[in-house]
Amino acid sequence: MTTSERIKIAEDIVNLLENRFKVLGFKFGLDPLVGLIPVVGDLVPLADFLIGLVPILGDAADFVFRAHTKNLEILKRELNN
Repeated sequence: MTTSERIKIAEDIVNLLENRFKVLGFKFGLDPLVGLIPVVGDLVPLADFLIGLVPILGDAADFVFRAHTKNLEILKRELNN
């Protein structure tokens, strides 16, 4: 598998997790939606686990922070160096 194919797969995953849906001009994906499920939603995205322990704050962070997009940008930058 080539580097460009791997980046395309990573972009598709990021879009699914963070940009798949659009409501009132606001894009979001499955990541913050899963976070709304009690207990399970906080275990799936481990990076948000500690923030997710605080009700509503963790789910709001998922909508705003876009960790997967930031990780994709880092991956692209490192592969291009």
